[in-house]
Amino acid sequence: MGVAGYDLIRIPFHLGGLNPFAAIQSYGVFLAGAEYSNLYTDWLGLFYHMGNGIFFGIMFTMIMGINKGTAVMALVWALVIEGLAIVTVFGEVYHLRSNSTGMAVAFFAHLFYGAPLAWFAKSSSVRPLAVAGSALVAGIAVFSVWVLVRPPDGYLAPDGSHDLQMVEQGIHPRWSKIDLTDTFRIQNMTRETVVLEHPFSDRTLDSLDSGESIEFSFKKPGLYQIRAQRTDWRSVFVAVEKDGFVKPRAKGGKDDNE
Repeated sequence: MGVAGYDLIRIPFHLGGLNPFAAIQSYGVFLAGAEYSNLYTDWLGLFYHMGNGIFFGIMFTMIMGINKGTAVMALVWALVIEGLAIVTVFGEVYHLRSNSTGMAVAFFAHLFYGAPLAWFAKSSSVRPLAVAGSALVAGIAVFSVWVLVRPPDGYLAPDGSHDLQMVEQGIHPRWSKIDLTDTFRIQNMTRETVVLEHPFSDRTLDSLDSGESIEFSFKKPGLYQIRAQRTDWRSVFVAVEKDGFVKPRAKGGKDDNE
């Protein structure tokens, strides 16, 4: 129920144009070692996301047990989890520290993870009907997230000559993974000129006419967002790796990016 609350409360933010579920899709790509997101990696990411939340809930219950402070501590636990995500490498790689809006949404949504956890944790016994109802709500939450994050026109794999393809319904694939030494290629297959923005990058705007392609390289590893200046399209993300890491291991006390 905690994960369901966390996801369901973020749906309005997604419908408002934010990307609160983008990281879930990346989990599947990384776990599967895939080069781009597809139906299977999206579901793998969802299952990992659900399992992660469930195990954090079990951990809390085992540590705290049942006492008068359990309800309050469940909310504290939920906020601590998000706080740790921000201060660790996760917050750096996923740009949470530099995204105040995303950070605020994440902390707010974690309260809705902690509230159901507090209710379950302080109950000495849970009725089977409550368990069944919780499972149903969790299932609805998972399916709802998948419906929202899946491309509306289905999953379009790269054609081999381009890493990203822009079609009338959006940009495909939603997540790509390349090596730092590779060249990244984008093709505009729509009937209009499309302007691309590159948040969290020093790259300027790219304007692609219909049928035009561009190629460029990334200067350093990391997660990069590519956003079209169209409100009906979702952003896509590129994981650029060096030696298999999006954040290189430090050498001699310094980050390789420095």
